[in-house]
Amino acid sequence: MTTQEFENKYDERFGFPDTQDMLMRVASNLSDLHIEKSYFTPEQMDNKLNNLKEYIFDYKRVLYKTNGDKFLETDRERAKRLLEEVKDATSELEELGANYSIWQNAQASHKILKKANKDLRFVG
Repeated sequence: MTTQEFENKYDERFGFPDTQDMLMRVASNLSDLHIEKSYFTPEQMDNKLNNLKEYIFDYKRVLYKTNGDKFLETDRERAKRLLEEVKDATSELEELGANYSIWQNAQASHKILKKANKDLRFVG
């Protein structure tokens, strides 16, 4: 499902809702259920819940279509990617050296970064 299809299907007048707006709509509908249960028939309750589920799943489909790589990443892949980012960042910081114009305690900072880089080689 595309963003445009979602907007048309659910008559979104202000464009595709962000996640907070979508969650607030779902929460609002769920909070109304305790009132509606007293005058809705079982079929009406089923319809309302099924429509709410369909809205959530359609929203998820749009997110997957627009941000699929982020959502399909496994925990292991995410950990590996984050570890590589940390290793790259600490290497860059170490390359700056014991520079007093950057670090207040340049010698100690450089020593700690050097040790961190050495220790990070054993992670993963």
